[in-house]
Amino acid sequence: MLGALHPSVNLTNMLRKLLKKSLPTDAHKFANGKLFISLTRLSDGENVLVSEFVTRDELIEV
Repeated sequence: MLGALHPSVNLTNMLRKLLKKSLPTDAHKFANGKLFISLTRLSDGENVLVSEFVTRDELIEV
């Protein structure tokens, strides 16, 4: 009844698979300096902006 929000559904894995299937191998080059992802560092709660990616896999994992 909950569909994608059901606890047994792993949205992170679904999104990761979709991105790996859809993004070109050099997607990280196009994203560098254009895509900004806001992350919160768990160790100190500090906000970090990431906009540089070395590989496509790094882009997908962020």
